[in-house]
Amino acid sequence: MITSFPAISDFECQHTPNPRVRKFSVLGGRDRGITEANADDVSQIEGVSNVFLGNDFLSVRSLDDAFSDCLARDVLDYLDARAAARDWPTPLMANLSKENDPTDAGIKKLLNELVRPAAAADGGDIEFVSFVNGSLTLKMRGACDGCPSASATLQMGVMRLFRQTFPCVKRVRAV
Repeated sequence: MITSFPAISDFECQHTPNPRVRKFSVLGGRDRGITEANADDVSQIEGVSNVFLGNDFLSVRSLDDAFSDCLARDVLDYLDARAAARDWPTPLMANLSKENDPTDAGIKKLLNELVRPAAAADGGDIEFVSFVNGSLTLKMRGACDGCPSASATLQMGVMRLFRQTFPCVKRVRAV
């Protein structure tokens, strides 16, 4: 669900499966990105616990048990002010580690093509940490970190996908 605010913002605020987190992104793919500097500044807004920077969005976690519309408005106001001032550096893109092992490369490819876009749609990210002795270790970030449904998604969705594609994957765990 997208939070309804007056149509003066160049950004949208979306609910995520995690009630403490909202996802903020640029409307209509305009030529502005969300950057590390923006994320650092948003983290200073009163009521914000932490901020996750995705490739083209921010996930903002509230200090409270639920994300308020007032806090959403504060974040949108900040983003709009930065955009109006044209104080908008080039977007930060995710850096992937070098792929040496063919299994690691295949796992990373599947993760990047199927799993990460699905997580990003909900304001989160799932990053590859390691694959050792049949155990795939992933890091939950943004809205995925601390989400009540993250464990079920990891075990029932992500693990099934990886085990079907790579029988050598025996277990999936988050750190």
